[in-house]
Amino acid sequence: LVRRSFPELRDSHLNWVPFEAEQMGLAKDAWHSTNYTLRFPNHSTLRFAQVEDDASLTKLLGSEYELALIDELTTFTYRQFAFLATSLRSPIPGFKPLLRAGTNPIGVGTAWVKAFFIDKNPDPEEFEDYDPSEYATITCNMDDNPHVDPTNYAKMFANLPSKALREALRHGKWVVEGQMFEDWAESKDGRPWHVIDTMPTYKGKSI
Repeated sequence: LVRRSFPELRDSHLNWVPFEAEQMGLAKDAWHSTNYTLRFPNHSTLRFAQVEDDASLTKLLGSEYELALIDELTTFTYRQFAFLATSLRSPIPGFKPLLRAGTNPIGVGTAWVKAFFIDKNPDPEEFEDYDPSEYATITCNMDDNPHVDPTNYAKMFANLPSKALREALRHGKWVVEGQMFEDWAESKDGRPWHVIDTMPTYKGKSI
């Protein structure tokens, strides 16, 4: 299971591992806090790691994982995602290693995640081997979470500084940050924005 930084791991998953291991009935020494690895009786392991930059990827190269879990996928670049995927392999005949990820629709990797998982239309010249059937998405938002107070939680989102950010975190709307206008969308009335019926005409006066 991977996140971009150790503080993100520490403040989320790592806080719960000892408790969850106990709930599963694992031995007290199943959790190895020095190398952030949880060991199971069948010799399987769950390792927690961070990828703070591309150099961190070298620590994972050469490893062999049958399942990769990426938390907050849009905080990863495509390069980092692709390198992590190269570690997916298994000696078990007929077993297909899997990659699963969860994310909010904001972050440095929003554009490529949207292209691969939502629109399923990455550049065919750059990604000629892309197979849309290998990418699936399950969408959910605050209304699907039975463990929060929807009224109070919605108020928290309402205080976010931009409409784009509010729409992304409250309603799961995929908006690529960094666009010129916060209400940017790829189409309007079913037509691409770049289709212009009438070009504006400007007149100037030379001096």
